[in-house]
Amino acid sequence: MTSSRRPFRNADLKLKMLEERLKLGTWIFDSEGSEAIWSDGLFRLLGMDPGAVVPTIDLLMSLMHPDDRLGHATTAELVTDPRIRNRRFRLIRPDGRLLHIQNHAEPHFDRNGRLSFLVGVAVDVTDEENLQLRLREQQQVAEIIDELGAGHIWRADRHGKLKDVRHWGELTGQSHEDARDWSKLSAIHPDDRATFRAAWEKAINTRSEYRSTVRVRNAAGQYLTVVGRGMPAKLVDGEITEWLGFSQIIGPSLSDRNDLKPAQIRAARALLDWSAQELADRAGVSFSTLRRMEKSTDTIQENMIAKVRAVLMENGILLYDDGRGRIGATLA
Repeated sequence: MTSSRRPFRNADLKLKMLEERLKLGTWIFDSEGSEAIWSDGLFRLLGMDPGAVVPTIDLLMSLMHPDDRLGHATTAELVTDPRIRNRRFRLIRPDGRLLHIQNHAEPHFDRNGRLSFLVGVAVDVTDEENLQLRLREQQQVAEIIDELGAGHIWRADRHGKLKDVRHWGELTGQSHEDARDWSKLSAIHPDDRATFRAAWEKAINTRSEYRSTVRVRNAAGQYLTVVGRGMPAKLVDGEITEWLGFSQIIGPSLSDRNDLKPAQIRAARALLDWSAQELADRAGVSFSTLRRMEKSTDTIQENMIAKVRAVLMENGILLYDDGRGRIGATLA
């Protein structure tokens, strides 16, 4: 038992293990910058042979990316600069590899309060920087897509609950808590909530594409037609990790009994390649009623209009009114 613990009593072995595991190196510079001590971990980090070079602060500065150098005339000025004690910079190794280094230094003073030497730790944070770069790139791509598509990209957990409700909150004016309360769906038009729930349940149960078109009340109290599509992201074994989707605002949506116009019905039938009889059968209305609706909906009962509108939307038809007199239908 005693012999197995003995190696770990050696401070050098402990430091070596930490430096290898955590990808770091330690250093010591005197106040004049004339003497430097580098650990094996720092030599390894810099890609240098301890037996081939003499460690100096000038050598370290020569490896630093030109845009990240502090620009001091002497090493003494550099050592006494407070910025050296905690900063992140890029470093180019002799083999050409670019590293991102996070440097932490602790000053030590003599009895007269003058700086005597610095003890520091340099940590390789290249993986962290690359991850942050990818995240920034993804965010920029998402913002461009949002701008081009007049909508936004969203993410939901494997159960279909939004992870980021910022866009939804901006659209509806709902608080963070309200936006996450999908049991109420208070911002979605009451007549569309069942359609929305059914679309999500079908997607989750079948592990396939989510698609729906609903009316959403914005922060100003106006209902907008929003089309949403999403796909599950899966691991190699098929387990769903999250849902990724895109929601696009088509335009203002009328919410009264005349929100379905004759021209929209005719256009929708053409897009779906349905006959009038087929649409009537699918919607559960009579053929004569549908024919009258394709001429005028002014005298048609509201429940008949709702049936036709619902079956069209269930089959991917977007009914829109852009607020400038353009009323129509298109496929999602």
